[in-house]
Amino acid sequence: MDNALDRHLIDSDALEYLQTFLVDHRKWLANKSGGKQADLSKKSLEGIDFTGVNLSKAVLVGTNLAQATLRGADLSEADLFGAVLSETDLQDANLSGAVLRGASLRGANLTKANLTDADLRGGVMLGAGGDSFGSERTDLTQCLMDYALGTRAKMSNVDFQGSSMVGANLEGAKMFGSDLSEVDLSYANLRGADLSDTRLNNTNLNGSDLNGAQLSNATIQNVSLRAAKMSSDLLVGLDKSELDVGDEPDPVEYREMSVKVREQLDQHEEWISSNGENGHRAILDGLDLSYHDLSGRDMTGIRMRGAKLRGARLKSCILVLSNFGGTDLMDADLSNAVLIGANLTGANLRRANLANAVVGGIPIRAKDGSETGRLQQTNFEKANLVAAKISGLRFNECRMQDAVLDS
Repeated sequence: MDNALDRHLIDSDALEYLQTFLVDHRKWLANKSGGKQADLSKKSLEGIDFTGVNLSKAVLVGTNLAQATLRGADLSEADLFGAVLSETDLQDANLSGAVLRGASLRGANLTKANLTDADLRGGVMLGAGGDSFGSERTDLTQCLMDYALGTRAKMSNVDFQGSSMVGANLEGAKMFGSDLSEVDLSYANLRGADLSDTRLNNTNLNGSDLNGAQLSNATIQNVSLRAAKMSSDLLVGLDKSELDVGDEPDPVEYREMSVKVREQLDQHEEWISSNGENGHRAILDGLDLSYHDLSGRDMTGIRMRGAKLRGARLKSCILVLSNFGGTDLMDADLSNAVLIGANLTGANLRRANLANAVVGGIPIRAKDGSETGRLQQTNFEKANLVAAKISGLRFNECRMQDAVLDS
């Protein structure tokens, strides 16, 4: 039966078999006769829908739950040693006291999940047949952990690279030796957290509470601590040149921009005004124009994919059919900008000002100029809009699949 479960997980027989596990497990939790603790160790449950299921204290050692849906599930005190939870939806799940040692959670959604007292340290286990599972370093890279609760969690030597932990409550968490590079911990509660020996490369700690935290021997590079709450001795022994603890830099005016950028913008405006007869479209992919003041400019059709525009001034800009896919626009001012048909797929718009921005669709025309009857809508799919100012913005006229907003 176990082999059939692994082979035919999506079949009704397998799902019915799983339900038997769950019913017996609920009886076991309630100390009722006939109950049995659920043990789904090493099962292949990839992609299964376990929304809201009660697997508290269940044994899931080495279980493959990649891309599964466990939203709102109760996994408190469950044993998930070496489990595969890559790209798994664990939003609002209860993982308090759970064992996640050596697990792989790369790309998982842990938004508002409860990880209080959870154990996420590394760990490798040898099976009876000589095989092993788990990892010496638990993988939480590229995770979405905004507003997660992880008080007192054991998170030492965890790889958090590229994760978003905005507003997370990590008070008293043990995170020493972990890699927090490219992690957004803005407004996180890190009171009393142990961050010693961590790697902090391009880490955002703006507005975080670090009172009572430890940062001894941390490796730092380009760390932002603006408006962070911390004691005066927290930064002793650290390279202050790699820390940004002050106010935002002054905006870069047009005359102060590089010659290359000015030329591109001038050629682009000529391209627009001549309806494509003169000049050329500006392609500024990957450029860092953070805090540049581009307010009021007509940048219709501009392409800036994967660029860095943190704190940029784009107020009242015309950005019709522009392409900002994957661009970092955190803290940017896009108020009153015209974003009709703009592509902001996967953009980082945390704390961006989008108040009264104009969005919607624009007719798509064929190469000969004839109408196709289709519209290109403003696209916020997979964009991060946490803490963004969105008053007056009509999301009903935009593509919003998998966009992240404040709940």
